[in-house]
Amino acid sequence: MNNSRYSYLQSIYNLKVKSDKVHAVDIAKYMNYSKASVSRAVKNLKKYDYIKVDEDGNINLTSKGYEIAKSIEDKYSFFYSILIEMGIDTNIADSDASRFAYNISCTTFNKLKEIF
Repeated sequence: MNNSRYSYLQSIYNLKVKSDKVHAVDIAKYMNYSKASVSRAVKNLKKYDYIKVDEDGNINLTSKGYEIAKSIEDKYSFFYSILIEMGIDTNIADSDASRFAYNISCTTFNKLKEIF
């Protein structure tokens, strides 16, 4: 899976935590992307069964999408907290934590959690 899909799934997950209803326009605002870009991504995520879109345009994560998004968010939170504790600027910590979360294997992540 590519980082773009991870980013969309994580964003949908975060929006769903705040509100039951998430639409493409909400994702566009949250991610600061164009509606057209989000529309293409939604089609792609549906194709891979990561999300479902109901008749009202409400976007929901499938169990497959939820598992991936939850894993990404857990990794992101872990790395972001450590970076902030180290005194890293919040913008840099956000960017680096995202890259770490999207690219680290579950095996390595679990070993790191044991240490920290």
